[in-house]
Amino acid sequence: MYVNLFLLFLALPVTVHAEKPLAELFINGSPTYTPLPYEPVVLEFRFKNPDTLTPIKSFKDMHGKFMHAIIIKKDLSHFAHVHPNFDPSTGLFHIGLHLPTQNPDNQDALHAFPQAGEYFIFSEIQLSDKKMLDFRFSVTVLGEENHVETVTDSSTIEDGKYKILFDPITVEGAGGNLVLFEFQVFTQNEDGTYIPAKDLQPWMMMGAHGILLDTQAKEFPLQDIFYKHLHATDADDEAIFRFTYFDRGNLKHKKTYRFWIQFRHGGKIHTAPITFQYDSKKF
Repeated sequence: MYVNLFLLFLALPVTVHAEKPLAELFINGSPTYTPLPYEPVVLEFRFKNPDTLTPIKSFKDMHGKFMHAIIIKKDLSHFAHVHPNFDPSTGLFHIGLHLPTQNPDNQDALHAFPQAGEYFIFSEIQLSDKKMLDFRFSVTVLGEENHVETVTDSSTIEDGKYKILFDPITVEGAGGNLVLFEFQVFTQNEDGTYIPAKDLQPWMMMGAHGILLDTQAKEFPLQDIFYKHLHATDADDEAIFRFTYFDRGNLKHKKTYRFWIQFRHGGKIHTAPITFQYDSKKF
């Protein structure tokens, strides 16, 4: 099965796209606003044609959303995944943070900036004639920062009533490597034992979503940070999610990365991070 997947990736066409749109982020209507932790604010994203400077108003939805915005604290201690609303009459995207919301896919907006410090925002859109594009912004949240050091985890994540086993596998190829990130989700019984989770539910047209980031992000210019938004198909009977990534040398052997998996169970979205050292020799 892994070999067949690898051959499929090799067969995918490579398309060259034109210059990216110009992107701007405004907070409460200002490009320089600096919020406080948990301060109610409105984020607004604007995109312009780089040649005419006119607003872009046509976008394609990705997994049922016109934008995915990933908010990550620079020390990697906090993560949020939100979906700004799109106004086709103006081309603007906007979302309220730390404000009540009934949208089950925007619950992370309630705690997007919980602490002082610097945050990265990776906004993802797709134009009608292009592949998915990501645009990156930095936001400073005022106050005294409590910096957290990122340490490598074991291959097991324990989060409340959930236990998750993580297993990355590499399939070598001449043009690159197919990397499989496998997560097996367990739930805890009343007697304290764990069994594979039942009734894992799709979320935004996929089995699970995942964000992969270089843990040395704070040492690079924002635009150079290794960042990938990955997707898994539905979990199998053993509650295993499989994410695939075709690597052409971006993942570095023995380098440390952080992966946030998000899945839906019991009607709620669960997020679990794991920090790991990538081993390109593990087959």
